Amino acid sequence: MSHLADDLESDHPDTAEDLPDCAGTRAEERRQAEATDAPTPSRRDLRSDLPPTLVYRWRRDPVIAARVRRLLVWHLAAWGLQDLADVAELVVSELVTNAVQHAHGPEDTLLETRFERLPGGDLRIEVHDANENKPELRQPSADAESGRGLALVDALTGGRWGASGREGVGKVLWAECSAGDGCQDRR
Repeated sequence: MSHLADDLESDHPDTAEDLPDCAGTRAEERRQAEATDAPTPSRRDLRSDLPPTLVYRWRRDPVIAARVRRLLVWHLAAWGLQDLADVAELVVSELVTNAVQHAHGPEDTLLETRFERLPGGDLRIEVHDANENKPELRQPSADAESGRGLALVDALTGGRWGASGREGVGKVLWAECSAGDGCQDRR
């Protein structure tokens, strides 16, 4: 199932205002997410009969990170996987931001996101881009202003992430999330 992200611009009049905030998003962040025009599931849309893999294509633009996060949280709610929302939202945000900032190519290059519901209630997140360069996990200096995204993904997923080639041009950056990810007491 593939959709051009522009399809998300349509109105969704049957949204449930009282739908629980699965990702623990604060009120201001929720208002910002709603301003991105991504869908909110209605009560009748919350069902587990969605296909196990959902694919979307996006223009390479910094604003898509918020749209992708909101869409992922919607699908997690529809799949009944709300327990994954906090971790998955951070992971997809880091992977998409990495692709937008570092996967330079033609201006009209699209990114592709895939959300796959795995057996046992796990989730695989993929971000495909047209750049061949694979990111590497680094340990930034204490005063570095960036470079912590993949370290965060690594910590949140227990090391279940990677980068690989794909058919055609570019690469796929992927991560797998489980309900217990990022929630363990790390003292």
